[in-house]
This record gives sequence, structure tokens and C-alpha cells, in this order.
Amino acid sequence: MGEDDRRQSRRVKYYIEARLEGIDVGRSHVRLADLSADGAFVDARTVLPAGTIARLHFAIDSVEASVLVEVRYSMAGFGMGVRFVDVDDATRRVLDSAIAQRA
Repeated sequence: MGEDDRRQSRRVKYYIEARLEGIDVGRSHVRLADLSADGAFVDARTVLPAGTIARLHFAIDSVEASVLVEVRYSMAGFGMGVRFVDVDDATRRVLDSAIAQRA
């Protein structure tokens, strides 16, 4: 991973159940292990290749979020790093608040 590919935002430990949906994955129950304003690490035994676009569904503080993500890297048997591609304003506020509380 080059210097330009590295995350720009602070990442915090944040364990929550989530659901990943997409053409290449169908529907898969996963868990987020950490979170940033720009992305997350998704714990998953079955991973998707880098560049795959999917939709990630999760809830923070009872606020449901549905975010389009791009897989940035995969680690077979462990999970994958995803970058948030499309985040609405309400979800952005919830993400920022959750990250600030754990920083």
C-alpha cells in the first residue's frame, strides 16, 4: 500500500454487527472491528477482492446507516478494509460523534 493509499482519518476500535450486500457477496453478516470517518475494517471469513463495491448496513446509537463502500484491501480469513464512498449528512454526524466518544 502506497503512502497515498493510507487512511487520512483517525481510526478507533468499534465493534458492531453489520451486513454487507453486493453483487459479488449477496448478503453476508459481518462485524465492524474499527471505524473512521472514511472507512472501517470489516471482520469477515470470506473477503472480497480490492476494488469491489458493496453496500454496508450497520447501526450506531440506534441510527441505521447504509453506506456504499469500496474494498481497499483484503486479508483472507480475517477481513477487509473498506473506504466509505457515499455517506449522507445524518450518517456523517453519527460517525463523527461515535469516533469522538472513543478518541
